[in-house]
Amino acid sequence: MLVSAIVRRNAQIWGDWDAIIEPGRLTWSWDGLDRRTNQLARGLAELALGVCARLAVLAPNCSEHLEHFFAEATSGVIGAPMNIRLTQEELTAYCNYIQPTAMVAHASLSDLARDVAADVPGLEHLIGMGGDHGFDVDLDELAGDQADTAPGIAVSDTDVYQLAESRGTTGVSKAFALTHRNCWASISCYLADLTIGERETALQNIPLFFNPGGPAHVHPALVKGGRSVILPGFEPGAFCKAVPEFEVNHTILVPTMVTMVLEHPAAADTDFSTLRSVISGGSPISRELLIDARNAFGDVFFPHYGMA
Repeated sequence: MLVSAIVRRNAQIWGDWDAIIEPGRLTWSWDGLDRRTNQLARGLAELALGVCARLAVLAPNCSEHLEHFFAEATSGVIGAPMNIRLTQEELTAYCNYIQPTAMVAHASLSDLARDVAADVPGLEHLIGMGGDHGFDVDLDELAGDQADTAPGIAVSDTDVYQLAESRGTTGVSKAFALTHRNCWASISCYLADLTIGERETALQNIPLFFNPGGPAHVHPALVKGGRSVILPGFEPGAFCKAVPEFEVNHTILVPTMVTMVLEHPAAADTDFSTLRSVISGGSPISRELLIDARNAFGDVFFPHYGMA
């Protein structure tokens, strides 16, 4: 099983249904996302990024993260989303550790990307997206010049799909490899624990550079034909607005986020009744906070403990 099978299958079954919503910016249908995936995969191949080449991604939460997740799965390119909260020196050290052939960077981080790239000897391509980035290669132009049919690149489920950044307890960034098979195992674990129905909605609150490819709760809802609502970052008022607006069914809130939502003035008047699962992790959730959260959201909390 390949991660790319998710978008290809869903395009065949639920082609016109929403796959990704970035409020105020764009909406991808499953058919549109499948075509975009193929174009991006072909564009990466045009840059001579073959199977097992490494692509660093430096971007805040945006739809392009999911586009890349599927394009990398289709092309065999290994994605490496990077923690945008790290310093230039930390990002440079991490890039020299993972040795990417190319980096795709959001326009809002273009200056940082240039500074990092200048000290990464093996980096051959700097690709910009999301606005006026000033790079020689633009992601939309690169994809737009390609055919939207499957590129037919041979990929195995034992191939590495993503490099997930982890700081561990030492403070030194490292990467752990996720194969397609790893990601499907993670998806299966989520689906075993959570009752996720067809075409339900997941709201992405945590950074998409964190444990990509399944563990970050990106793919489990999508594998059932659901849609992912992506906000640029977590803000409790925006969360309270998004849940009823998009009838959100599944999300992740670490305990600090839960507290922020409960303390926000909008929470008292927000209808959270569509929520079916709220995963909480990152730190223990206290008994008192869990009781307060259940009173507000319902009995929908699933405390998780994860290890890489």
